[in-house]
Amino acid sequence: MYGFLSLFIGNFTFEDKFKLPTQYHTTVFSPMFSHYQSMLPETGVPMLPPNTDEENKQKLNDFIMQRTAENYKFHIFSQFMEPLFKSFCKDVTSHSTTDLSASTEKWVKEKCDLPSLRPGNSQNSFRQNS
Repeated sequence: MYGFLSLFIGNFTFEDKFKLPTQYHTTVFSPMFSHYQSMLPETGVPMLPPNTDEENKQKLNDFIMQRTAENYKFHIFSQFMEPLFKSFCKDVTSHSTTDLSASTEKWVKEKCDLPSLRPGNSQNSFRQNS
């Protein structure tokens, strides 16, 4: 990247970079963007298949273990967040950006509203884990 960038930086002095920032950035970055965009596949970035439930559980457990090792209080926090994570994985779909947006908004309205997050409702998850 630096070799490619040095081709364009050589045309400007140090003072030019501050006098004409728009022209400088246009001259330097436009060819870089064009170069990197030309390297992308015609169909765009390939989509990866969604994670399975087992992969999600394993990633969550690894994350909880890592953060708990850094700060033991995170384990208590994770007990409240785990049911939210599971419901997110179950309810939110990502087949398209509009589907992702709509299902995420629906999930937030249903699962993250104040009544469902209040202690009376979230204590059930704490009692299940104790």
